[in-house]
Amino acid sequence: MSQDATRPRLSRAKAVLAVLAGGALLLLSALPPWATVPVALSLDAIGAAEVNGTEAEPVVPSTALVILAAGLAIGLAGRIARVVAALAVALCGVLAGVTTILFIRAPESALRAAAGELSPVSELDGPVQLYAWPVVTLVIAAVLTVLGAVLPWVMGAWTRVGQRYERDPRPAPGGTRQHISDWDALSRGEDPSEPEDR
Repeated sequence: MSQDATRPRLSRAKAVLAVLAGGALLLLSALPPWATVPVALSLDAIGAAEVNGTEAEPVVPSTALVILAAGLAIGLAGRIARVVAALAVALCGVLAGVTTILFIRAPESALRAAAGELSPVSELDGPVQLYAWPVVTLVIAAVLTVLGAVLPWVMGAWTRVGQRYERDPRPAPGGTRQHISDWDALSRGEDPSEPEDR
């Protein structure tokens, strides 16, 4: 038994659904607040600066949009384009994961920028509180990285979308075009029943 015969295969619908779902979840995970911190608005007033994923790391929603586009490409394109799209999913997962890790390690710069919109002082006046959403984003990015790396090995030999509806340019035996071709052969003095004359 060949290695291709024993290799697990994934249907087109399942592959596209997995990529689109992952891209949508990654995009949604960037919308809620990621972190907050108290900010000194004046000598006797304290406010709170808050950032969501799109403000903290704009790379995350950008990679999510690329992943959604790659999911559509996997469903519609030929084999080579499907492999390229799957690798793009893996690369975007890596980028989203790395930028999320950088934010978790040092969220102060993004929060300081948000604090600057509340007060010209831009001074953080307390410890940073991280929400769970950066961790959720990191998990989704890791899953997308693995999915993009595995997809080229489990995608089946899918036919190109629309290929089943393409007409065969060759005349069918006994069809109208075949009859016309036979009459043309007779007019040239050839016997259309002989294979060498076809």
